Amino acid sequence: MKTTTQLGLAAALAIVAACVGTTPQQPVPGERALDGDPCATENSFGHECVRRGDTCEDGGNRPSVMQCVLGSWRCVIDTTRTCQRTEPPACTDGEEMGPCNLGICPGGTPVPASQTCIGGHYRCLPIEPGCPAVEQDAGTPPPDAGSTFNVIPPVSTSETYYGGFPPWYRMGMYILVPVTEALSLDRVAVRWTGPSSCLNGIAIANPTDDSDNLLGQASTAGVNEADVALNSPMSVPLTGAAIEIRVRFNAPVASGVNPDDCIRGSSIEFSIASGITTGAWDSHYVGRYNLRMTGVTSGQRVYTDNVPHAANTAIVTVLPRTP
Repeated sequence: MKTTTQLGLAAALAIVAACVGTTPQQPVPGERALDGDPCATENSFGHECVRRGDTCEDGGNRPSVMQCVLGSWRCVIDTTRTCQRTEPPACTDGEEMGPCNLGICPGGTPVPASQTCIGGHYRCLPIEPGCPAVEQDAGTPPPDAGSTFNVIPPVSTSETYYGGFPPWYRMGMYILVPVTEALSLDRVAVRWTGPSSCLNGIAIANPTDDSDNLLGQASTAGVNEADVALNSPMSVPLTGAAIEIRVRFNAPVASGVNPDDCIRGSSIEFSIASGITTGAWDSHYVGRYNLRMTGVTSGQRVYTDNVPHAANTAIVTVLPRTP
């Protein structure tokens, strides 16, 4: 059973799912796979699909999903769902409403896709003939690891938070979407503008976990950047995953004499950092998010190619907590 959070995350991922860096010999991501396309991870699952002629008693198509079987994507019966509908259908299974957006193919053309009715609701699904094959010069090595990922930044907010109190406050969720292979995340750099003296700590967390069970945390003393090493690598499957910046604040003072003093009403902006090339980060992160990813299959570093979001994840006004 999928939770509301998982469904919302899946909807967001569908907006930016892309198909870059694929060659005829490489696996096709599950979100745009067609029947018979090569796959990488045995028994992994992709998008919903239609098994023509396999219908339920009410006339709709039997719930089905793309699954990696013996190295190829196949449309199989989804054993986690049943034919029973809980609400009236919004459309007739098999109907197509027209083109939709599933990202860009390696050659720069849109992924062939159509709004198709499955289970009484329209879904954006890939259609034949799929992305055209892109030949790669055997003598030219692929850029970086031949893989990449997309980052969906949060919507900027303006909030008031209270200092001198233990809770970790949520500063914004980032969705990470691999393109050609599952990834592993082990390090995140966070940047902020405003007085560091307002901060008692900064962390990376799983946005679906409301506890203080953080993925990793770092000190904020005297700096405006924090390099957060995760306690253990976080898996980022092809279906995507999310991380969240969390912050704990010190109590502000009534007045101050130094620029970094945490004065009542101090404003701070947070974001995942980009462009850091020192310490754990090399020149590959120029103009890119400082998210240290490794390809599960390739074993090589993987870098995002989308333009980093400006530092406005959250505009925070820190006030003292009243008794």
